[in-house]
Amino acid sequence: MSLLVGFANYPVSADALHPTNSYSFDIAVTAASCDCSLITWNDPENIPILLTAMVVTEPTSQELLEAGPEASTLTSTAGARACDHANDECDYAYTLRAQMEDGGDLPSWLVY
Repeated sequence: MSLLVGFANYPVSADALHPTNSYSFDIAVTAASCDCSLITWNDPENIPILLTAMVVTEPTSQELLEAGPEASTLTSTAGARACDHANDECDYAYTLRAQMEDGGDLPSWLVY
């Protein structure tokens, strides 16, 4: 690649009235490396959900908020795009823990 340097508002030409200088340099283009630190995480502890305990006669379910990588950050930088998201190159694992509102363990009679 080369860079042609001249004066502002002068026509670019190689004659004595319009001096220019050309500089040549090499550019090496390499593939990005995976950098998992560029991915923003939506951790489970940032999205707590408080449920009311209830007695039921048949199974019931509660939809939980999604936790894991923010979708927009998976592609926002070359380092994040270089990661193999399909094969979990970055550690997307997290653990959900059911607990009482005060952080204590669930009573033994409460099943989740």
